[in-house]
Amino acid sequence: MPPSLIAVSEFVEETRSDYSSPTTSTFASRMPDCRHTIGVLEEVSVLSRQLPSHVPCVEAGSPDSQPSV
Repeated sequence: MPPSLIAVSEFVEETRSDYSSPTTSTFASRMPDCRHTIGVLEEVSVLSRQLPSHVPCVEAGSPDSQPSV
């Protein structure tokens, strides 16, 4: 199964669990999810910096975000 995205709240909870009970923690098993999430965020950040400033950003789900047919 490929890594999934992890929410900040999930990361914080995993970190707390690891800190309070390292022998029963699942933190190490969630590391691929953490790495995947960081990779996605970095990619989005890089792409957003590469957009020309005159290109308007359209929110997902708005009528303007649908491809024209």
